[in-house]
Amino acid sequence: MSPAPRVSIVMPTYNRKDTIRRAIDSVLQQRFADWELLIVDDGSTDGTKELVAGIDPRVRVIVQENRGVAGARNRALAEVRGGLVAFLDSDDAWTPHHLALATAFFDAHPEADLYTSEFWESFGEHHAEVIHPRTEMKDWNPVTAR
Repeated sequence: MSPAPRVSIVMPTYNRKDTIRRAIDSVLQQRFADWELLIVDDGSTDGTKELVAGIDPRVRVIVQENRGVAGARNRALAEVRGGLVAFLDSDDAWTPHHLALATAFFDAHPEADLYTSEFWESFGEHHAEVIHPRTEMKDWNPVTAR
């Protein structure tokens, strides 16, 4: 068995064939590469399971009967191997530096139990993006990035 990754990423999914590849690609494009991605297919019927099979050796796909998003997250949490756990929904995406900043934050603040970042919401090509900034982005991330 390979050594445990630094970060385990939990991604529950249910019938997200239309969005999950973008979410997975955002993980594959991370500058920080010591991760595993646990995708829990929560009983999809749209071909999601087939779409995500064999993408990358760091991606594990767990298939279960539909138990809802909490049941899917809990199943993944029972399987994580990393010392840090990150959550990414199958209809969201990260910027390429997300895990690098998050792990740098924990390196700089080992006493911390939680890291959160800003949330960007896009309403399509012809609409504006809405950014929901958090205190962490204003105060902690610039220091961590330096």
